[in-house]
Amino acid sequence: MKHNIKFIASIFLFLFITHSAIAETSDSLEVNVINTDAKVGNLRFIVRDSSNLILRVMDEDGTAFKTLNKNQVSISRENKNAKIIKVVPLNSTIETNLNIVLTLDNSSSMQPHRKELLSSVELLLNALKGKSRISVVVFSESSSDNLKSTIGEKVVNISKLDFTDDFTKISKFINRSYNSNELTQKTYLHDGILVAFQQFAKMPKNMLRIMIVFSDGKDLGSKYKQEHVFAAATDAGITVYGIDFSRDPGANKIMKKLPPITEQGKYFRAARSADLRPIFDELSKEIITEFQVTYHFPIPPKGDIQFTDDALTITTRRLTDEFPMLNYVFFDSSSAEIDKRYFIFSSKDECENFNEKSIQKPMNKYYHILNVIGSRAQQDTEAKLTITGCNMNLGVEKGNLTLSKQRAEAVSLYLQNIWGIESSRIKILTRNLPAKRSSIRTAEGLAENRRVEIASNHYNILKPISSEVVENVYNPEIGYFNTTISAPEGLKNYEFLAFNNNTNLVKVDYNESKNKISWNWIGDDGEKISQISEINYFLKIRDNDGRTFESKPKVIPIQQIDESATQKETNQDSTFEKFSLVLFAFNSSQLDARNQNLMQRVLDIYTVHPEAKIKIFGYCDNIGSDEYNYKLSTKRAKISYNILKKMGIKQDQLKYHGYGEINPIFSNSSPEGRFLNRTVQIYIGYPKLEQEN
Repeated sequence: MKHNIKFIASIFLFLFITHSAIAETSDSLEVNVINTDAKVGNLRFIVRDSSNLILRVMDEDGTAFKTLNKNQVSISRENKNAKIIKVVPLNSTIETNLNIVLTLDNSSSMQPHRKELLSSVELLLNALKGKSRISVVVFSESSSDNLKSTIGEKVVNISKLDFTDDFTKISKFINRSYNSNELTQKTYLHDGILVAFQQFAKMPKNMLRIMIVFSDGKDLGSKYKQEHVFAAATDAGITVYGIDFSRDPGANKIMKKLPPITEQGKYFRAARSADLRPIFDELSKEIITEFQVTYHFPIPPKGDIQFTDDALTITTRRLTDEFPMLNYVFFDSSSAEIDKRYFIFSSKDECENFNEKSIQKPMNKYYHILNVIGSRAQQDTEAKLTITGCNMNLGVEKGNLTLSKQRAEAVSLYLQNIWGIESSRIKILTRNLPAKRSSIRTAEGLAENRRVEIASNHYNILKPISSEVVENVYNPEIGYFNTTISAPEGLKNYEFLAFNNNTNLVKVDYNESKNKISWNWIGDDGEKISQISEINYFLKIRDNDGRTFESKPKVIPIQQIDESATQKETNQDSTFEKFSLVLFAFNSSQLDARNQNLMQRVLDIYTVHPEAKIKIFGYCDNIGSDEYNYKLSTKRAKISYNILKKMGIKQDQLKYHGYGEINPIFSNSSPEGRFLNRTVQIYIGYPKLEQEN
């Protein structure tokens, strides 16, 4: 009795250790099989590691599922769902996933059936080869057997082959066990099963464990009883398949009772030796019906963003602005209606108070294009206008000269009906693509080609709009932000967002990670921010699975300075003038004839103020690569620089710089914004003359 107590204690210790090891990785894991044709009876799984498990699913009749796909498996832990990467039948893998103990009855009663049994076992081994490690447990009455086993303190008549994937070695061991001199006089079934349970203590706990018990008779010689076997089998997490080959099925109760108390165990009955091969064949198909499930608990995205300066300073100054006339009116696809973003008067009465010099916001100067041209044409009665309607020559607009004409007529009728320009002074032309078209391969280019072009035989109709304006100077001129983006499941996009109080300032979308991003303080309304005390900003990151992360909002303090007030306090007084060159064509750095007048005006100011400092800045749109756009904007600035130098302005009073696409003057989201960004701005600063004070 003392030995029995020690044995039971050791068995339960083994079970506790085994079960606990699995619980550490699987107890909190919930696995479900869904959307199957057959109703799921039960399932079992073994967690291999943090991203793999072995799954077996049975229907209500106890038949194992042969097919399963990743859409039918769900895995979760603590309300977090795993992403199922793949579900692969175990019999199609090349990994050794199964650990199997063959507990074989090699008592003398098997002598007449030796040939059928060995061929049946060989059939099973061939099916398991390359997919399993196998241990073999047999009876042995030889006192010289160095593989003799012990259970607790008792030496039992059991011989074993430890786990191996050497199937030649396995076959030799089994065949030798059924030699005439190795067959035993008694059946030691209980002891054999208990030794088989002990064998599992030598294998990884995170692998499938299967026991196959074959016996043809009642236990006659074991030192342990069947209750010890049942105690060891309960909650062991081991599947037992029993093949009962005894003449009296009622005599060997353990063979029938043991499999059902194990996880998905199964009992087979062989009434004659001819039944053995079909049973082992069925078992070879039954035993590898598991699926290897590869999964992954997604890691949410995260990141951070930090403004590289301490604050933003906005200095207000007054200057004379020469704003270029963009002589294009853009239309929506297949439309000939003038868009509502343009300032359109409803009657002639509204024209009376119109004064182009009173327009302060740069984009408003453009959106008043028809009123500026109408006002100038009204004053210059000799000027004639040519209005050319164009289309993008694609889709519904393909070859649609009628649409081009309708667009031109819409502009012409406005100038006639509102500004009173006689039809005899207006010439209408139509064409498909503009003569200087934008790209026809991009949506941006197509939008730019849907336009009406306005030309005149008099320079003053399309000359720049000159006005006294208030301009903000920003320090830093461009805001740079360091970013860290982490999206282990793949980055879909991230957004840079800025707001002030409850007002959104800007939202910029990126689809690839960048260590540094920039903002030139232009908001989503197309205007640079002003008259606010701080900017709040953050990142919003979205991964390919739809998970989002928002960084904690941070603050940029803003200092507002009125330069005119500062100059009065320090007795400094300067005059600034700004010229924006007539816009460059798409992808061009060539200056046209209209810019010669502007260049001459710059030279005239320099002649009067030879101490003037002149800064030249090149710009472009955002179509194309960063590197290409930087070179293009620099080339535009340098061409202007070279022209002014040739005109006689001293080199040390000229500076030029190209911004590329990081510092657009206007938003690139509209055709007019992109056109207005294809420019060069020339700033002239000089002290006021005494007579000007």
